[in-house]
Amino acid sequence: MALFLDILFNLILPYQKQVTEDEITTNMRLLKQNDWFNALLFIPSYQQFIIHDREIRKTIGNFSTSKLRQQPNHPRFKRKLLAALKRKQIIISA
Repeated sequence: MALFLDILFNLILPYQKQVTEDEITTNMRLLKQNDWFNALLFIPSYQQFIIHDREIRKTIGNFSTSKLRQQPNHPRFKRKLLAALKRKQIIISA
């Protein structure tokens, strides 16, 4: 079983999408047009995570830029970002 998982991970991991800083910047600019995102930026702990934390920034970079342009207020973006931020808060407070 361990051998199977090792082979599976070696086949899948090289094909994962690498998020660039340009994608993160573009998506952040698009998200800043939303009131809910600006409200998150006013919370100091969330602001620190959004600006500096690699995992949160990767989450933002993974958002589809074309979908963000078409539907910037789609609840999926808010839900995913809040879930990632709450996971960070739980890890930090534990």
